Amino acid sequence: MGGGAGAGPFPKHEDLWDDYDESMHEIVTILAAAIKNQKPVEFEYIQEDKPLGKRIGNPYAVFEGTRQDGTEKVYAHIVQTAGVSDTIKLFPQWRMFFVDRISNIRVLEDQPTFTIDEKYNPNWEPYSRAIAKI
Repeated sequence: MGGGAGAGPFPKHEDLWDDYDESMHEIVTILAAAIKNQKPVEFEYIQEDKPLGKRIGNPYAVFEGTRQDGTEKVYAHIVQTAGVSDTIKLFPQWRMFFVDRISNIRVLEDQPTFTIDEKYNPNWEPYSRAIAKI
């Protein structure tokens, strides 16, 4: 793959993007548009041991990162405001999601733009590899 790397919101790290299919590129593009327009998103998150169902949140950043085992991943930093969660009892709550486990994402265009959370730090070190951020 890698055809979209370096184009649009995608970084020029071919080795990372070669591992992802076109749906991953589409998810990043949707997240980048939601971030740019400060619009909430609705999505499903598919990960073992996590409850299935819709999640709603305000996306702040999509960025590349290195896991402790050395593998490269793309993350979405989202303030979850509603939906299913295995840990959150009260919303809103900052959450980190692996982008390759997000599916059925859509921007909630009919919702108002969200106000930037006072806890948001645009200079947080992992954002140095941001694909898109507020």
